[in-house]
Amino acid sequence: MAPKLLYSIKSAGRSQAVSAIPPNLTTLSISWLNKQFKAVAIHRGAIEGTWESPEAIEGTSHFENLIREAAQRTRYRGQSVTLVLAHPRLVHQLVDFPPAKGMTLSKLIQRQASQQKFFVGEAAWAYESSPSNKGNQRVILHLFPRILLNQLMQACRKNNLHLVSVMPPSAVLTQQMIQFPGERDEVELLAAETAGSTSLVIGRNDGKTLLVRTLPGTWNEDPERLALDLNRTILFASQQYGVNVRKEIWVFGPGSKEHAETMQQRLELLVKASPVDDTPYYWATEAAKIRPGSGPFTWPSCSRI
Repeated sequence: MAPKLLYSIKSAGRSQAVSAIPPNLTTLSISWLNKQFKAVAIHRGAIEGTWESPEAIEGTSHFENLIREAAQRTRYRGQSVTLVLAHPRLVHQLVDFPPAKGMTLSKLIQRQASQQKFFVGEAAWAYESSPSNKGNQRVILHLFPRILLNQLMQACRKNNLHLVSVMPPSAVLTQQMIQFPGERDEVELLAAETAGSTSLVIGRNDGKTLLVRTLPGTWNEDPERLALDLNRTILFASQQYGVNVRKEIWVFGPGSKEHAETMQQRLELLVKASPVDDTPYYWATEAAKIRPGSGPFTWPSCSRI
């Protein structure tokens, strides 16, 4: 069975935010953020080993050797693999549909996926419902080249492992956002440095996601340009939903505290560092806490991610 691309826990309420690794969980959780590759081996809810590739990794063709070395270095004792992935070809689109459900909705989304993709070849896709004020049905569509997904799955199988879930960084960020202080209906923006790109989520404290984007570059490279992209994203969200991001935006990851003031000079909102600790294996550890199939969508068939 093909893995599911997870994004966020369905209507998770703030009291249900994931805070601990499930005690019965055994998995090799991988964070592959652009060229940065890290692994955390978990056995029955406890972290037993960690490993980071000393080299920058490009291209899915290396995944077979990487996953083998990760399992060996961490002394992993299970078979399942969880992957949080930041990749230039993993994209997110906000799409409106007429009201539909079941196979009718699946056919509409499949048709839209083939039109919205920015790469050659067939698209693997998943979707997440997003609030809409226009009487239609709005979804966040997640697209990834099927040929690359198949390479990841096959690489795991050749190492007697099973890829059970693939998720973008925004899945983890949504869970982080639920932990922020504030009212349930307040709109938040959380931007995170993802090893060469910036992943962001705009959503409500109750876990409902309005917008997901991946921006090129980071505040460590060009904070002025990133601030301009954030301003454009906030304006787009306001136009689409008629909402305003609350007084501050949250930033997370390496360099976020150092460059917050520089970005704030170019934004109308207060820029604050996330209260969540950025630990060395944060992404892989947090991704492991999100159960496969617990997202607000599931793949209609095994032929998709």
